[in-house]
Amino acid sequence: MNDTILELDALGPLAEGVRLECKLAQGRHGQGQLPRDFWPTYSAFANTQGGVVLLGVREHDGRFSVAGIPEPERLLRELLDGLENPARVSVNLLGEDDLQLVRIDGKTLLRVRIPEAPAALKPVYLNGDVLNNTYRRVDSSDMRLTPDEVRTWLAATTTH
Repeated sequence: MNDTILELDALGPLAEGVRLECKLAQGRHGQGQLPRDFWPTYSAFANTQGGVVLLGVREHDGRFSVAGIPEPERLLRELLDGLENPARVSVNLLGEDDLQLVRIDGKTLLRVRIPEAPAALKPVYLNGDVLNNTYRRVDSSDMRLTPDEVRTWLAATTTH
């Protein structure tokens, strides 16, 4: 993992979309916590084209600002623990280069680059339940697939 320093206005023109998601990641006590909705985004990016999640970013009226993460190491540990837990996610796709602490205006963000999963590892799913916890990215949304959609996907991949 490496650190990067950016200018404060570097976030302003960002727009969430098929390959970018921003999350506040402040937690209940404001010290930094992985948001629950991180995992559906992880599954969706992995099952679609990959993407980047910026943790520690606030969105207001379509504009982004740096909130920062007071305890980034704690957030990073929580993320790594989840990635190594097969009860949380079916596969860890991240390497060291996919995680980056970014410092902007004295605040720290965590940039998580989620690659698209190789076909042999798809679908990437959550909580040990491929039929009910598989997601795809559609525009700026993480869309949960229906069990029938997952069955169709699995059938198509096993016949090729």
